[in-house]
Amino acid sequence: RAISAPGNIFNHSLLLNSGRKQGIEKGNAVLFNGVFVGQIVSVGNNSSRLLLISDVNSMIPVVVSNNRIPSVLSGENLILPSLKFLPNNVVLKHGSIVQTSGHGGLLPAGLPIGTVVKNLTEKNYVKPSIDLNLIDYVQVLLWKADGVNTYKKNDNFRPLAPNKDLNLLEGFTSRGLVN
Repeated sequence: RAISAPGNIFNHSLLLNSGRKQGIEKGNAVLFNGVFVGQIVSVGNNSSRLLLISDVNSMIPVVVSNNRIPSVLSGENLILPSLKFLPNNVVLKHGSIVQTSGHGGLLPAGLPIGTVVKNLTEKNYVKPSIDLNLIDYVQVLLWKADGVNTYKKNDNFRPLAPNKDLNLLEGFTSRGLVN
């Protein structure tokens, strides 16, 4: 459940009443009524913070579905996020579907986001399929990409015991001196 308002003009995020105890991790994708709305950016034991796609700090790899054009969905702290880093000479059609691309392996591919809209300067924006101000209950995807390992502290690595007589950095310096 979203337990705070969507934010203000400087911050587009929500506080959720689920956290580490429910299996939520930083980077998890979040959906509202089946539409991608953002990512988890911080996690506590019983709560987590959702960064909405409209936030200026949000950058999501996406594709425009009709011809699989890659882009990055960038929040601007406005109602509509924009599409950045489009290939040269690409003209997008108004109403084309935008979805996550899966590039980078942090988010699953194919999550619907919205449709392309243009303003008078021909800048490409994305109108989310849902109103981000109406979010009350969300679904958090506990998804991990194949081949991505997450190491937990102290599970696989242990610090070396301190030894005052041991020089850990042995070798030559740039001036040829031996350490």
